[in-house]
Amino acid sequence: MTVSQQMAREETTGRLVEAITQDQFILYGQPIVPIGAAQESSGYIEVLVRYLEEERTLLPPGGFFEVLESLNLMSVLDRWVLSRVMRALVGQYNAQKNWNVPRYSVNLSVDSLYANEFCNLVREYFRKYHLPPDKLRFEIDESDAQVHAIELVRVTSILNPIGCGFTLTSYTGKLLPPASLPSLGMDAVKIDGKLIADGSLSAATPARGKAIHLMCKDLGIRIIAEMVEYQETLEMLNSLGVDYAQGYAVARPAPLQSLRSAAQSRQTN
Repeated sequence: MTVSQQMAREETTGRLVEAITQDQFILYGQPIVPIGAAQESSGYIEVLVRYLEEERTLLPPGGFFEVLESLNLMSVLDRWVLSRVMRALVGQYNAQKNWNVPRYSVNLSVDSLYANEFCNLVREYFRKYHLPPDKLRFEIDESDAQVHAIELVRVTSILNPIGCGFTLTSYTGKLLPPASLPSLGMDAVKIDGKLIADGSLSAATPARGKAIHLMCKDLGIRIIAEMVEYQETLEMLNSLGVDYAQGYAVARPAPLQSLRSAAQSRQTN
């Protein structure tokens, strides 16, 4: 690495650390709603992160993730997201304890799997604020779970017992068969959006998606269909008994505050 490259790297690192410490990231959310038989339960909201600089300059969203990963700063961002989500939960829960406070699902980076302080931080938040732990879930990509299985099990073995759930995302079954998921601490999967889009989950298609669906059902693992873009797809998933759906046919991402306000309005009306 040349001197100029090293200087550019240090400048980028400083700029992103400053962005985190000065709240230059904002939280969005996208609802994950129960369908079919699961409608008796409540859904939850996946927490998404946006960088204000991208919002202002109309850059493609999410480009900063690769930079943070290359700089080993993802765990710093994870802790920032966790602190803001917990702050929201505390405020809502204390303001109206009888209100059905939304559950949040937070993406977990590989860096945080290796950071011992992350689990300690989660436990400390729940101990300090006396919040129901089932209000918080974590999501991790199938490929990351497969490569870092030992570290993932360490995390889930600490956080599962206090009530936190875990979802495996972009799930295809190619890397981790359904039978292996309970031992990893997973209680839900997000079927890869490509299997939804190409009809592999259709009852008329004896493909991998349908096999995954049936095996997960047998194991008691909840099934989420992501990237559900059309009403017809939603109806098909409902007929198959898929538990939850996420996508533009359900709800678009929106600032987290607006989703919380809308949920509270529905609860009180």
